[in-house]
Amino acid sequence: MNRFARNILLIFCLMFVSCPVLLAQSDNRDTVVIVKEYSPTISDAIKISNNPEIKDSLQEKSKLNYRIESRVFKTEFGVSGINPAKMTQEPLTKLYRNLLKAGYGTYSTPYAEYYYNSLRSKNNMLVFHARHLSSSATLKDYGFSGYSNNAAEIDLRRFLRKQTLGFNAFVDRNVVHCYGYNPEDSLYANLDKDNTRQRFFLAGSSLSFGSSTMTGKDADYEIKTDFWTYSDLFDAVDSDISVGGFYAVPIKADTAMKSQYFKISFGGNYHRQQTAIDTLERGLINVLPEFTFRANFFSLRAGLKTYIESSPDSARFRLFPIAELGFSVSEDILQFYAGVNGGVNRNTFRSLTEENPFLNSVAYIRDSYQKYHAYAGFRGSFSSSVSFNLRFSDKKIESHPLFVNDSIPDLLFDVVYDNINIMDFHGEITYRKTEKIRLMAYTDYYIYKLDVQSKAWHMPSSKFGLMTKYNLKNTLIGTLDIFFVGDRFARQYEQSTATFSERKLKGYIDLNIGLEYRYSKMLGAFIRFQNLAATRYEEWNGYPSQRFSVLGGITYSF
Repeated sequence: MNRFARNILLIFCLMFVSCPVLLAQSDNRDTVVIVKEYSPTISDAIKISNNPEIKDSLQEKSKLNYRIESRVFKTEFGVSGINPAKMTQEPLTKLYRNLLKAGYGTYSTPYAEYYYNSLRSKNNMLVFHARHLSSSATLKDYGFSGYSNNAAEIDLRRFLRKQTLGFNAFVDRNVVHCYGYNPEDSLYANLDKDNTRQRFFLAGSSLSFGSSTMTGKDADYEIKTDFWTYSDLFDAVDSDISVGGFYAVPIKADTAMKSQYFKISFGGNYHRQQTAIDTLERGLINVLPEFTFRANFFSLRAGLKTYIESSPDSARFRLFPIAELGFSVSEDILQFYAGVNGGVNRNTFRSLTEENPFLNSVAYIRDSYQKYHAYAGFRGSFSSSVSFNLRFSDKKIESHPLFVNDSIPDLLFDVVYDNINIMDFHGEITYRKTEKIRLMAYTDYYIYKLDVQSKAWHMPSSKFGLMTKYNLKNTLIGTLDIFFVGDRFARQYEQSTATFSERKLKGYIDLNIGLEYRYSKMLGAFIRFQNLAATRYEEWNGYPSQRFSVLGGITYSF
C-alpha cells in the first residue's frame, strides 16, 4: 500500500507540472508587429549576499601616541653659472642721407626741395636743407603777381660727453611784385613787372654751447649768439646782433615735490636799421630770474622780467611780472591753469615784411610793449587719443603795429601804431591714433578795443582751422586742411578825395587736399590741391590770392 500511495502521488505531481506546458501549446491567434530584429537581453539580478554582517553599535577609537625625533639632514649644493639670455633686437630702420622733391604746378609754378642728413652718430650731426618755389602768375585786372622764394640752411652739432656745441647758418632770397593795381588804369600806365619788383635778402648764423645731459639732478645751461642782416632793393638794411642764454639749477625738496628749480635767463641785443632817409640804432638788455616747482597736482612758476632799453638819446627801465599757476583735478585728465606775463616785442623791418611783404621801405619802425597778458583756462584729455585746451586771454599792448594802405604810392603799405586791448576766446582739440590718424582743430574769437584808430586794421574777428592726416600702411598718405578767417577791415586812401576810408574785407575759407603715394622707401609721388573753393580772397587790401591751383611731383631718397 505504501508503494501504491507513492505511485499515485508521483503520477499526480507529473500531471501538475505538465499542465502549463499543455496550456502554452494552446491556439493563440494574436497579431504581433515586428519593428526591428529581436535582440534578447538579460536584466541584472539583485543578489542577496550570503555572507553574514555584524553591525556593532558601539565603536571605540584607539588612541595613538607618537613623537617626532628631529634630525639635521646634511645637504650639499654647488653653484653653477647661468649663461646670459640673448635679447633679440629689432633691426634698425635703414636711413637715407638724401631726399629730393621736385614738381610743377599751375600758374607756371616750379618746385624743388633737397634735404641732406648725416646717418646715426654719437658724435656728430649734419643737416642741410634747400628749397625753391616760384610762380609767374598774372591775375585778371591786376599787375604781374609772380614771386620767388629761395632758402638754404645748414645745421651742425658736435656731441661732447655732457655738452653740445652747435652751429647754424642760413640764407633766404625772396622776390615779390606789388601787383595791387589795375594795368588798364591810366594812373598806373607806367608800371610793369620790373619797376614793381621787390627783393628781400637775409643771411645769418648762430653759435651755441650748452649741457645735454638733462637728468634733472645736474645744472642745465646754454649760451648762444646770433647775427643776421636783412636788406631790400630800396636801400633798407637791418643788422642785428644778440647774445643770450640761461642757467637752471635744481633745488632739493621733500618727497612731495616732483621737481623744483631756479632759473635765470639773460640776453643782450643791438639792432641797427638803415633806410634811404634815416638810421635808427637800438639796444636792449633783459634779465629774467624765475622759480618753478611742481607737486603731484600743483605747479607754480614766478619771476620778474627786467628790461633796459637804450638809444642814442634816451634809456628806459621796464619791469614785467611773470606768474603761472596750475592745479590738476586728475593728473593728465583735467588741469586748470592761470597766469600773467608781459614784455618788450622788438619790431624790425625784417619781422614786419615777413608778415606783409608789401610794406614801404621807409616805414617807421618802433618796439611794442605788452603791458600785461592775463589768461586762464583748462586743458586735459578724454582718453589716450583725445586731448583738449580751452582758454580765455586778455592783453594790453602799447604801440601795436597796424598795416594801412599808403597814400603815395597807394599800392604799398605803411605802419600806424596804437594802444590795443585784445580779448581772445580760444579752443582746440587734438586726436591722434598712433601714426595712422591725426586730427587737430582750433578756433579763436577776438574782441578789439583801440585808443585812436577806429578799427584793428587787417586783424580778423575770428579764426578756425582743421588739419587732418591719414596714413595707410606708410604707402598712401592723405591730408586735409581747412582754414577760415573772419571779416577784417582795411583803411585805404581815396585818390579822388585825398582822404582815408574804411573797407570791409569779407571772411574766406581756404580748403587744401594733399595725397602722397610711396611706391617704395626710395620712390614716391605727391599731388596737392590748393584753394579748392576757388575763392579770390584778399589777405591784404588790394592784393587778391590765386584761385584753385594744383602742384604735383615726385620724391626720391638715396
